[in-house]
Amino acid sequence: MKTISLNIRSFKIRGKYYVVGWCRRLIVKENPSFVALQETKLHLVDLYWIQSLWGMSNYNFIQKEMVGKSGGQLLILDTIAFDAIDVILSDFYIGIKGVWRSSGIGLNIINVYGPHDDTNKQILWDSLHNLVDSSDEAWLLCVDFNEVRNQGKRLNCDFIEYRALKFNELIANSSLIEIPLGGRNFTRVSDDGIKFSKLDSFLVNHRFVDMWKDLTALALDRIFDVWLDDEEADTIISDAWRLQVSNINRKDCVFRNKMKNVKNALKVWSNNKFNKLDTEIGELKKAATIFEIKAELGPLNWPDLKHWRETRKHWIDKERIKRNMVKQNVRARWDVEGSSLEDLSFPTLSIDEANALEAELSRGCNASFVTLIPKKIDALGLGDFLPISLIGSYYKIISKILSNRLRKNIPSLIDS
Repeated sequence: MKTISLNIRSFKIRGKYYVVGWCRRLIVKENPSFVALQETKLHLVDLYWIQSLWGMSNYNFIQKEMVGKSGGQLLILDTIAFDAIDVILSDFYIGIKGVWRSSGIGLNIINVYGPHDDTNKQILWDSLHNLVDSSDEAWLLCVDFNEVRNQGKRLNCDFIEYRALKFNELIANSSLIEIPLGGRNFTRVSDDGIKFSKLDSFLVNHRFVDMWKDLTALALDRIFDVWLDDEEADTIISDAWRLQVSNINRKDCVFRNKMKNVKNALKVWSNNKFNKLDTEIGELKKAATIFEIKAELGPLNWPDLKHWRETRKHWIDKERIKRNMVKQNVRARWDVEGSSLEDLSFPTLSIDEANALEAELSRGCNASFVTLIPKKIDALGLGDFLPISLIGSYYKIISKILSNRLRKNIPSLIDS
């Protein structure tokens, strides 16, 4: 059984779900039975959004939306491995009670994101103690209490001893065991690279240990969620668009071939520009990690701290370039809003061109694939699925161009 627990610190960056792609790749790679996410900073999401994150249809989930501009929790489970029976809801945690299918033993999963103030911390710890003490079944708690058990789990930031004592009392009184977290010494570092803390942990009871005796936990490497636009891509797209294509009478086929030119040019450009990028990122990451490990052992002197910050900045810049290589540039360029396509010097449609667009599209220009999307959990019958057609960017661009052109003429077509 494998579980992923992450403090996302918001799925949205500048209004876009950039972190979703990283989480999806991690989930697909690790194939976990459970995923516990804290600080999603999301309102309630639907089945389709969850499936896009999980990547498969065998899932169930429970969620708690953010309050104000903070919080939000999500717990996703593999329905093949785990049979959910009941849900657990609280102000500071969500959970699912069920049965581990391979053994038939009761198993309960809790996803916790703790408050910052003393009063609510005590309410949370009392509630968790009563919850775990109410059943002798196996318990797994994926927790971010915003608190640590001892001073060794904080560096260059405040350690409040009486809070740590209360935290340890909860673990002792509830007969819980903290799984030792391997990997890095700390799971969170401040943006200035000075303050470190280890707030994330897995807590289990003895019944859980009896089921899975060889328990290990590993802290993931830190990532930077950064994006930018590369102006060079605009030139690559413009030059490729202006290339001559074979003499074809059908205008839609000409458009299709121009799109192929753009696609091929972007592939060549990205390979030439970024073939050494992974190596550069690896070297910068290694250098930053050396300074970070050194900082965990004691305060850095000013030259080292300055070098560390510069290294982290270069690392972030390279990550920005890598993550924006082709996908984001193409998406931004072909958004077809306002004058974005006019920058590429599109000519005005002639009568013949307009008639060609109104005519039937040539064979191969509008291919699509039909897939079935489940409308509910554990969909079985045909009526439980929604068929949709997956179409290529070619048709989407034509549709967007036509809608934008029509939008300009709507006022003259509609009587006020």
